[in-house]
Amino acid sequence: MRVLFIDNLDSFTFNLVHCLEVGGARVEVLRNEGEDWPGLSEKMAMCDAWAVGPGPGRPQDYPHLLRAIKTYLGKKPLLGICLGHQAIAQVCCWDIVHAHFPMHGKPSLIEHNGQGLFENLPQNLQVGRYHSLVVTEKQTVSTIEATIPPKTAENSAERPIALQVDARCEGEVMALSNSAYGVWAVQFHPESVLTPDGQSMIEKWLALAMNFRATERPV
Repeated sequence: MRVLFIDNLDSFTFNLVHCLEVGGARVEVLRNEGEDWPGLSEKMAMCDAWAVGPGPGRPQDYPHLLRAIKTYLGKKPLLGICLGHQAIAQVCCWDIVHAHFPMHGKPSLIEHNGQGLFENLPQNLQVGRYHSLVVTEKQTVSTIEATIPPKTAENSAERPIALQVDARCEGEVMALSNSAYGVWAVQFHPESVLTPDGQSMIEKWLALAMNFRATERPV
């Protein structure tokens, strides 16, 4: 499987790339230089799936990344990690808020629904967290109009896809998905040594991505 990995200049990028390669993927890394990628359409045409990695700041700091997610959402299977998770949520009209406590390099135990990335994994699952922001439900079209730059205003009337919560920690959202659109996202870092089952989750995503068919998604 060919995976296009969006590198948001995070120190964990190549740990994630290694995990994907261990899972059997051929990975191309595309650096986020703070502007649109001229060759993105060609790279998306050549990959089987893509992943948006972690990075500093908030999703709205990367309007070009939000445009890319909105353009290709549902067309190729997508994995979002940390900042990538938040960017997917923001495109889908969720809010980004401060977490109860900053969690930088700390383990937490999460509860999950046993679906998707979490199939056959135990409850009270330990994950490594490196973030001070979390996503929270808010289903209003005005949010997407505010966060996507005018370049995509012609699509602003489109209804954002629904995301289901797959995992939480003390009420805070730790994972989201919409399998019909090929979207999976986690707030924590599966590549961290603080996430013992992280490699299993990444390999589960690769299997889910391999079986995804864009034509099966709802109209």
